[in-house]
Amino acid sequence: MPRTTLISTIVALLLCVTASVGADDDANLPERHWPVGFHLPGEMGGRQQPDRGDVLVWTPPEAERISSVLLVPNNTDSIHFSEHTPVREVAKRHEMGIVYFRHLNTGIEHRTEEPTEPDRVQRVLNMVAEKTGIEEFAHAPWVTFGKSSRGEFPFRMAWLFPERTIAGITYHGETPTWRPLNWARLDGESILYVVVNGQTEWGGTWNRHVRPALLNYRSRQNWLAHQVVVRGVDHGNYQDSPYRSDHWGEPIPDKGTRIGIWDYLGRQDLADASKGWYTPQPDRVTRIDVWDYLAIFLDHALKARVPEGAYPTDGPIGLKQIDDSDGWLVDKFGIERMLDLRRYRLVEDDGLYVVDPAGDEHQGGYAEVPPASGFRPPEGVPVVPLETGRGPGRWLATEPVPAAIEDDPMTEHGDFPELRPRPGTEIELNGHRTSFSPLDQGYVDRRGAIALRDRLQQSDELTLLTYAVLEVDEDRHVKLDAPYTQNGRVQVFLNGRPVMHEQILSLQEGHYPMLVVLQLRTMWGNLGVSFAEAGEQEIEQGKKLQAERDELAEQKLPRQADEQAEEAPILQRASEVEDKAERADRFWIGSDELAEAWRKIHRLPEKDAD
Repeated sequence: MPRTTLISTIVALLLCVTASVGADDDANLPERHWPVGFHLPGEMGGRQQPDRGDVLVWTPPEAERISSVLLVPNNTDSIHFSEHTPVREVAKRHEMGIVYFRHLNTGIEHRTEEPTEPDRVQRVLNMVAEKTGIEEFAHAPWVTFGKSSRGEFPFRMAWLFPERTIAGITYHGETPTWRPLNWARLDGESILYVVVNGQTEWGGTWNRHVRPALLNYRSRQNWLAHQVVVRGVDHGNYQDSPYRSDHWGEPIPDKGTRIGIWDYLGRQDLADASKGWYTPQPDRVTRIDVWDYLAIFLDHALKARVPEGAYPTDGPIGLKQIDDSDGWLVDKFGIERMLDLRRYRLVEDDGLYVVDPAGDEHQGGYAEVPPASGFRPPEGVPVVPLETGRGPGRWLATEPVPAAIEDDPMTEHGDFPELRPRPGTEIELNGHRTSFSPLDQGYVDRRGAIALRDRLQQSDELTLLTYAVLEVDEDRHVKLDAPYTQNGRVQVFLNGRPVMHEQILSLQEGHYPMLVVLQLRTMWGNLGVSFAEAGEQEIEQGKKLQAERDELAEQKLPRQADEQAEEAPILQRASEVEDKAERADRFWIGSDELAEAWRKIHRLPEKDAD
């Protein structure tokens, strides 16, 4: 076909599609589980698919009016959450409608300036009222839901319309943002809020961002907020996830097996109100477990804040405020205590918690590390001259263990300082037997970093030990480069001494046995450990920081036992804590049923929590 003819044909087809969309503007486009669907104007982000609605609407069967509405913008499995059977059952009991925005530019997300069209969602709700004949949609208070990149939607709707916001749900997102921007209209409303994150999501976002932000909302904005952290999960890799199995509800044959995102989004057979694709996982928390929990949260929120028997037919209804002396309090370190994690620090500044502090531990400092005395490297152990700017490159390495050792190697050193392996040396790591052998050079790049993703690392969790002997030809100062995250722990031992990232090291001529212990609870690209020359200014700064750290450690040691003895219960009835400021420094859960569900979802297998 000639090029001009092909272009003419494409243009004609596009015109037909455009005409089709325009012709169907008033048509109902129902889908499975959604009796009403319709298009939006193009300037609002609509009209993208001629035969599929930009907005989908569900109301309880035979409902003639509603008292509230659940608003859900599109992102991966958000549609299936809004089809989840327990969610729909809650909606029936409370006469709540559900509106799903498949294609809608809300006008309020991903911006710092005040929205110029903050009423876009209201315009859509007016259309929903007209399409369904249920007037209450135009004035109904709402619960907002948002996942990942749409995670700004729930809390920004609360910023703009706090008087209509019953509650918000952030599902695998790094929200809500603290501080509220200057155009937020918050005025002390007792908005209920829950944020769900995976334990290894985005390098510790649940404790570095979400926790301090939510606690600030608790104390300064009167939000009744709490969080859920799903052990062993990152940004959605649940055991019953479509990303990790060819069929929802079937055991995963291989953790490397995935289906494409477009296959997932297009599989209408999966949208069966969350039935038929759920395989129970007695020792894992599943997507369905989390959705069941959110259904309980939704049920409580509607009971607590929507006046019984009130309908927003002719205008908005006033939501009930909640006394935070009711319900349950959750210790701000309760997640770590339930999941047996090391405690991640909270940093305070001027009475507020700092969101995303510079690091979860101090970095840098100074250490004098002597070489091994009378040591001769055994045959087969790589002896590598210390070369700045690149890693050793040649290593002995264990066979990768497809699990993370229980103890954090950056705080619990165990027998690692004494370990000086040779080829064939066997060790046991949490019941896994592994041995050292020369690392294939195909895994090492030109900078000496070790490739992990899709090479040595075949699952989300990994433990790997590498070993070499550094040969230092003269006394020198170097700075260690051994980056780590909260879910990617890297501990380096030089001649049996633990040293840390960015620490200035005073080395002498001689041999330095060097062991690197890597503990991963997330996928990583590569493991890079190297040294850089340290200048005089860096040396002095390192010494100063080390002296400050040593003094601080001495001051804190006698207080730690007292703090442990006075630790609050993980869950405690709010009525037992009289001081409002103390209550506001803990998370808040509104009902006995939800408190028990929170405890259950965080309880480790075979663990009786206190």
